[in-house]
Amino acid sequence: MGHRGQLCRPQQRGIARSYEQMTNGEIEAITKQGGSKLTQRARAAALHAAAKSLKTELNVQLKSFAGLKVQHIEQLVQGWTKQGITQRSMQNRMTHIRAALRFHGRAKFALDERISNASLGLAGASRGGTHTVPEPGSIATRLMELSPQGKAVAGLQLALGLRAREAIQADQSLKVWAKQLASGRPLSVLHGTKGGRPRDVQLHTPEARQRAIEAVTEALKVARSTPNGRIIPSATIEAAFRAYQREMNKAGFKGSEASHSLRYHWAREQFSAHLQRLGDRREALAALSMDLGHGDGRGRYCAQVYLKG
Repeated sequence: MGHRGQLCRPQQRGIARSYEQMTNGEIEAITKQGGSKLTQRARAAALHAAAKSLKTELNVQLKSFAGLKVQHIEQLVQGWTKQGITQRSMQNRMTHIRAALRFHGRAKFALDERISNASLGLAGASRGGTHTVPEPGSIATRLMELSPQGKAVAGLQLALGLRAREAIQADQSLKVWAKQLASGRPLSVLHGTKGGRPRDVQLHTPEARQRAIEAVTEALKVARSTPNGRIIPSATIEAAFRAYQREMNKAGFKGSEASHSLRYHWAREQFSAHLQRLGDRREALAALSMDLGHGDGRGRYCAQVYLKG
């Protein structure tokens, strides 16, 4: 469990292999303790990264997260800070590490003041969201650089406020959406949603409905042209997601203006439409929260994250 001297590369590779053998089953068990699919994926990634850092970068030889001590966590945070990882990301990683501690029956230690965000220097991060909205002209210019498949997915995000995974999996819903738009009904978002929670997206203005019709029509056209009928014809959803993010990144949708910023852009226009229709900020925020899939009780959160500035 203690610290050892600097290891040569073959030994480091051996440690990396042993850490994978020791932690894969443990992390899988911890990950399955609850949360949405996205949360579970994030938890697994965070715990694998922490385990690897402990073993190969810090030379802390633990057999399990059950053996974590205060100094180990402090070293992890110091290492993350040197790597330039944001405070918000470090907060998220600590959330997953605390979940691992609770899994091992160490709930009291998970709440220990010595490993609180404040004690670790992580209390300053804001929950105000990490994305900013590009200028409309910049969005249009970047969209022109995308392939037809990438442009179709981005168009759905921009016209319907979809998450990237929802837009990528939209091929399963496009025909239904076309019918719903034609009849003036809300759009039912079923696939790729966070936590598997379906929702309806309301479009109350002629301009918003027309943008949605154009985006859905284009996505249908693209999906019909691919070998497997998917908008992005990768073998798996994960492969499609990675391909989309790479293309968006290359076109300039990266960092705080990554693909998710298109959802922010839509949210602001949608809020304005709700406010004009309802005449009450609180009600407009509740309606926006429902459209985004957060539930009607998270209007304040939507204001903090999607409408900041």
